[in-house]
Amino acid sequence: MRGLMKEKDYLATYDEFWRDIVERPDGTLDPDQVKKELHDFRFMIEQVPQVYSHVTDGRISKPNTYAFEVTGQADEVAQRWADDHAADELEAALEMTPQEIRARIAELKGVAGA
Repeated sequence: MRGLMKEKDYLATYDEFWRDIVERPDGTLDPDQVKKELHDFRFMIEQVPQVYSHVTDGRISKPNTYAFEVTGQADEVAQRWADDHAADELEAALEMTPQEIRARIAELKGVAGA
């Protein structure tokens, strides 16, 4: 990440995002606030990869991955899961009566017993 980041990029990020968070009104750094922000950042760096890995079925775990990459992979995983479960339901339906099929559809839609 650092190799790709231009000096003006991280300076702009500091000016636009971090300055008001980590500096005192006189423009000096507030060491305690920096430590708090670094503590929170560490938490995210440790936790985000676990979530990315979970929702992408292990395909992505780097915390600095662009959101569109993670959501794209997560969408593919969800679609694959839905397709697999739909196929399982269709196979099961081959062994059911029409009444059992209607009951199962109602159950899947969350209206069973209503």
